[in-house]
Amino acid sequence: MEQLGKIVEIIDSNTAKLNMRKHTSCKNCGACHIGTNPDITIEAENKIDAKLGNLVEVSMKTQNVLSAAFIMYVIPLLILILGIAVGTKLFNSENEEIYSILLGFIFLGISYFVIKQNEKKFNKKYKAVITKIIE
Repeated sequence: MEQLGKIVEIIDSNTAKLNMRKHTSCKNCGACHIGTNPDITIEAENKIDAKLGNLVEVSMKTQNVLSAAFIMYVIPLLILILGIAVGTKLFNSENEEIYSILLGFIFLGISYFVIKQNEKKFNKKYKAVITKIIE
């Protein structure tokens, strides 16, 4: 998947921060409220020595984009469902549903915490790459 972005900061000799427009499928998804802002800032590998203010083409393998989306959305959803299922087996009171849902949300929070703790590892694998200087 290729997109255009403008370099807004040079972090180090191999990394730059880019301001870019979200992909139209991201903007129209509606899964989160982040979609209201059409611009995002990302870090990308800068092996071609693009400079501050350059308009560049950024590439990321489609498989990596799908894998990252799976990690951020599908895995936590499955963990939420698992937590609710475990809760229905553990709790046998009149408030069983409430406790099960609370346990599901606790599991969900833990899954996002684990994902956040491994963010640096994910960033290395799923990092965008600047492939071409446009102007």
